[in-house]
Amino acid sequence: MNAYIPAMANCMTVVVGASASKTGRVLLAHNEDDYVHAKVKHHFVPARDWAEGTLLPAEEGLTRIPQVSHTHALYWVELIGEDGGLSTSDCFLNEKGVCVVSDSSCGSREHALDPELCKDGITYELRRAVAERADSAKHALDIACELVEKYGYASDGRIYFFADRHEAFMLQLCRGRTYAACRIPDDAIAVMPNHYTIHSLRDCIRYPKDIIDRAIQKGWYKPQKADLSDFDFAEAYQDPRTLRHPENTLRQKYTLQLLLGREWDMEKEGFPPYVRAAGPISLEELIDAMSTHYEGSFEDVRFGTGQTPHETSVRRVCTATTVESMIVEFTENPAFNTVWTAFGRPCELMHIPLHPLCGIPEKLEKQEDPFEAAEKHFVKKPRATAYHPCHWQEMQLFQNLLEFRYAERINDVKRMNETAHARFLKKEEKLRSGAIKDVRKADKKALDHAIGLMNGLMRGDDSLDDADIDGVTLVRRDGATLACVEFDLDGEPEENSISFGPGRTQLSRSFAKPVYGSLRKTEKGRWKIDMLFEQTPLKSDGAGVYEFILGGKRTDGRCFSGMTLVQMNEDGSGKTTLEPDS
Repeated sequence: MNAYIPAMANCMTVVVGASASKTGRVLLAHNEDDYVHAKVKHHFVPARDWAEGTLLPAEEGLTRIPQVSHTHALYWVELIGEDGGLSTSDCFLNEKGVCVVSDSSCGSREHALDPELCKDGITYELRRAVAERADSAKHALDIACELVEKYGYASDGRIYFFADRHEAFMLQLCRGRTYAACRIPDDAIAVMPNHYTIHSLRDCIRYPKDIIDRAIQKGWYKPQKADLSDFDFAEAYQDPRTLRHPENTLRQKYTLQLLLGREWDMEKEGFPPYVRAAGPISLEELIDAMSTHYEGSFEDVRFGTGQTPHETSVRRVCTATTVESMIVEFTENPAFNTVWTAFGRPCELMHIPLHPLCGIPEKLEKQEDPFEAAEKHFVKKPRATAYHPCHWQEMQLFQNLLEFRYAERINDVKRMNETAHARFLKKEEKLRSGAIKDVRKADKKALDHAIGLMNGLMRGDDSLDDADIDGVTLVRRDGATLACVEFDLDGEPEENSISFGPGRTQLSRSFAKPVYGSLRKTEKGRWKIDMLFEQTPLKSDGAGVYEFILGGKRTDGRCFSGMTLVQMNEDGSGKTTLEPDS
């Protein structure tokens, strides 16, 4: 029996052509989605000369390709999971103004169990090599295609975007050496969830010569026309189980509707690689598009204690798995390209304008040697995803607490974000007019301002962190994890509404549920409850400190949430700690 299941619901990208953008230059928006408990680090990597014979690091068992003699400086968004760096999640922006992001294709027919395909090709090296070497978006596409043709692509399918201020390209890859590439027209927008959207080869500027013959040989395409003009790349090569899957079609439909300002008929208009824009697209419209939950539509359903739109049976653009959201606003001088970043779900966290090619704000994340980090990207490090106090962690905590109070507090958050965004736009105008000379100082102030606003909501009079957790004990028993949680709360909690689990994870997948009848009051008047994890709360990542979130509803209907730090042991047991891991 074939046990292969294609990866679903990973990432979302929107590209706006130069003449379709209000800036007169390309705009690129990307939501990075991943199912793992991850940490994101943000690096500035200087340009460098390399010794002959240097090889790029690669995943175990895959090909290590030769490094070139000189690599560009770049901004590197690195995602690290409990087993080491991720293969298909990192984003790059280099000093030449070339941006590289990708989406999963949700599986091609050329999947990983096909013995005929390459077993030792490349995956992660493709994005890194392109970012380090490309002088333009077109150059990036050429590099990527040449690497695929030479080494083969080891993942089962992926969609890459290469953009600079002038133009953007989309490369839709299958495992092996099959691909289709197109240029996004200047007057068009491309909306890409996680399925192939290139249909006719007339839309392509590059593809392998055997792309049709291979599909015929495999039985994936049966020509109905003698000239083969009915060949459809997406129909032929998309995994049939994810072809026109609602998780993809709905995201493409509703994003197009937002950006075009009209209804999109999926039956008649289909799912094209790009669509001519109805008018100039603004940064604000892209922020709305990357934050959408299909508000006001039939598919706009809410879930759980806080009535969150993120973890439901309907896949949204902004969703439970969204790790970060970025919009790249290209400028004439690549050094001043603005990367508007929401360091988490974009409906909850504001997009903050940063200029990472000028340097990364220190408080965003503890900085490391970027070359050592790149060399050891796939090396598993103990406590790699553990709690570490920094601005990125504070923003993650804010959104985790907000999930349990979503319906009650999201309007406050929206007003806060809109006010901050107006301030940030004025800052950008001053920067581009030359009124601001110190870009790094301006970026630091923007980040500090955002954190100050969020802390005001998180710790203010109507605090998001209103459940005072006094103690947690995690015990491993018969393959399960039992948590005893003691907390202080204004009001009486409703037992069956309470959830408890690690931050930066999906609630229903990894949070514990209450043991029936275990809610009780202590002699000191605090609440105590036993919570059972159906699976280990965190994979073995070494002993360390991790943030845990408690949330639920009071008997009067008001929701509550709280956070604590737990010292985890190697065996999965743990207890509350007051200090973060050093």
